Amino acid sequence: MSSDVPAVEKAIRILERLAVEYPRPVSPATLIADLALNRSTCYGILATLRAQGWGVSPERAGWTLGPRLLTLARTGEHTAGVVREELDELSMRLRAVTVAVVPDGSGEFVVVATGECTQGVRVSIGIGDRLPEPATAVRQVVAAWGLQGEASRHRLPPDELRDQGDVVTRVRADGFGRSAGAADQPHGVAAAAAFDADGRVRMIVTVLAMPDRKSDEEMDRIGRAVRDAAVAISTRTGGVPPAYDVRADPPPVSGIGR
Repeated sequence: MSSDVPAVEKAIRILERLAVEYPRPVSPATLIADLALNRSTCYGILATLRAQGWGVSPERAGWTLGPRLLTLARTGEHTAGVVREELDELSMRLRAVTVAVVPDGSGEFVVVATGECTQGVRVSIGIGDRLPEPATAVRQVVAAWGLQGEASRHRLPPDELRDQGDVVTRVRADGFGRSAGAADQPHGVAAAAAFDADGRVRMIVTVLAMPDRKSDEEMDRIGRAVRDAAVAISTRTGGVPPAYDVRADPPPVSGIGR
């Protein structure tokens, strides 16, 4: 059975048509004819779009995209650019494949951005690909911060479930989850959350693969690098990351991953 909402589907079609013609206005008659819409339905949707700032009718010449929708689009474009920049820098520093992921509601995570890795290990993954089985580091971040009901889908391994309180406390203090050991390495070595303006998790930054296994000390350094990238994404996009206990961090070490 289809779960489409007819009014929403019609509104999307109108917005898509306005986007194709932007900045030229489109008359209601054209929308009605080309999209096979009922007249009253079309005018009702246009009125709602105008009330929300998603559509405007300049000088009755027709309709075009509204300022609020255009602002959202620019904000999304800016955010995507920031995430790419931070992931590229992180991938270059770690010589590893890094990605940003969000939950898709089915228990899987969808890749929304990737870092350009020109050295070290390479993995074929692109935006829109899914990670069906997130590593322990990602599950730790989910357990620590909660993520749209995903905590129950991604339970920690049995050995960590016994100490979940300690794990959550550590992740919230350090700002990153880390691999539980050799079973996870070199995949999913570390993960950290990037936050939005309301302090909610926007996405999770993680190391997808590294060229070789790392010592515990190296893994912590990698985790701090991932955390710093997630914090930069948060702050550069207007987000509010928590106050991590960075006083306990040792001085940064250059050349991680070399």
